[in-house]
Amino acid sequence: MDPTKEEERAYYALRLMQVQSEELRRQLAALQQAYVEAQAAHATLSAITQAGKEALLPIGSGVLAKAKGLEKTVLVEQGAGVYAENESEQALKTVSERAEKLAEAARQTAAELEELEKAARETAGKLKR
Repeated sequence: MDPTKEEERAYYALRLMQVQSEELRRQLAALQQAYVEAQAAHATLSAITQAGKEALLPIGSGVLAKAKGLEKTVLVEQGAGVYAENESEQALKTVSERAEKLAEAARQTAAELEELEKAARETAGKLKR
């Protein structure tokens, strides 16, 4: 094969890997943010389900509301903007499972990103020769 065409293909492959890498980084950041939010929700829900314990509930735009005690049920998003009423203990379990799934997805995405970056480094090394 013509060395110029081979270099062009390698350059194109490298550029494609860079674009994919950027997208994976965005996905990883979103997963990490969702994980932090799930952990915060779990911690807050745990705190306010304990009798007599006060907690701060984020209600948006940097506003927190003090809450003491909690009803036996809470609303938990099921997806696509649909909420279901759950017992507090079930809500804690749901949020905990959600956090575990997010952590696993983040691990898989990080591993995929690492493999892609390794391949990009190898391709870039070939272009420098």
